[in-house]
Amino acid sequence: MPSRFFVKELVLVNFEGKWEDFAFEVVPLPLGSLTGFEKLRKIDATVYTLVGRENSHQYGNLQFVESLPQSLEILVLRNCEPDIWPLLNVLLDKR
Repeated sequence: MPSRFFVKELVLVNFEGKWEDFAFEVVPLPLGSLTGFEKLRKIDATVYTLVGRENSHQYGNLQFVESLPQSLEILVLRNCEPDIWPLLNVLLDKR
């Protein structure tokens, strides 16, 4: 049975210090829609994991707001910059 029916908490945190020894650039991409995760209550992730790469979208990715499940109660966004506040305001207005 797919895990989307059972997952209640999702933690996706990139500890950048662990990537310093690699010669390639790690480019975070947005995760995609989580609306099918009907029991998902908490997401803890870096902002780039959920919204996308800095400067490539200027945090204007409204798909991020639409990609969150209705069951979500706790959202922890790490490594946020001030540019994300307008997007979070849209999210709060929808809730």
